[in-house]
Amino acid sequence: GAAVAAVVLIPCYATGRHSEKGFYASTIANLQKGRPRMWAPVAYAYFFTAVILRLLTKEARRYARLRTRFLAEGDDDDGPQARCSVVVERVPKALRSDDALTAYFRRLMGADAVHSAVVFVDCRDLEKILKERDAAAAARDAALE
Repeated sequence: GAAVAAVVLIPCYATGRHSEKGFYASTIANLQKGRPRMWAPVAYAYFFTAVILRLLTKEARRYARLRTRFLAEGDDDDGPQARCSVVVERVPKALRSDDALTAYFRRLMGADAVHSAVVFVDCRDLEKILKERDAAAAARDAALE
């Protein structure tokens, strides 16, 4: 990009005949309004934008190809479950078991598409109640001794 600008735009600006001095003699400020040389920066902007968009498209396609290959094959350290795991929240109560959720996703996505499903339930309240129960049982046992 910069090489094209140096080869095309700077000579175009330097011969612009707007009588700028010093640094400004080699910038767009040296071009006269309404002259054909004013189209050079516009053409360069379109050209540079097209080149960048082409490079971005190539990179996006390459990334998609590599990502797809990684998800299909992975690397030697991980199994397919680690590469394609997802977190699902707000699971309906009827599906809050490993077997029920696995069967649901296999019906939805196909039997070969689902490795497994594991349900994790928030048990903080239950753990608090169990600690209170254990403390009460310990107090009871201490009182009986």
